[in-house]
Amino acid sequence: MTCIVAGKGWMAADRCVTEADGAKGSLVKIAKNPHLIAAAAGNATSTLDVRRAIRKGAQLVEDLIEHVDKDSVALVMTPDGHVFKVQDQRVWSEAPGLSAIGSGGDLCIGWLLGVGCPEACPDIKACVRRAFWVVARRRTDCGGGVDFRTFETGLAAVPRS
Repeated sequence: MTCIVAGKGWMAADRCVTEADGAKGSLVKIAKNPHLIAAAAGNATSTLDVRRAIRKGAQLVEDLIEHVDKDSVALVMTPDGHVFKVQDQRVWSEAPGLSAIGSGGDLCIGWLLGVGCPEACPDIKACVRRAFWVVARRRTDCGGGVDFRTFETGLAAVPRS
């Protein structure tokens, strides 16, 4: 599975992919254009299709519905900071705050909230990177690095990992 988490103006995704035979691989699961940041969990075909749609210029969350199969879910952010899930051929609005998808998402959010992140975190990228490290140590289906995308200028200056 995967670990994808979004907060105020940012989204992060791990790179771990578990193949049908149990082999591990690596895949950048997140993409950004001027209109959307999105990542998907579930089948790798949906993850790749969502990434391609973003790179081709998808402008609306609804543009991603056709790219998310019945066994997958996508987390999508708009430039105004709103987060949505695309699942079951529908778009679902997320409550403000942290949102996550994938097998490691809840654990990641729990760790972030437990240490007072993101509100009390002076370096959100370092805090999120540490949370993903914690998740990867407890879940064999998560890990492989962290990729960040953001609409906020303060975080955008931070180099991608």
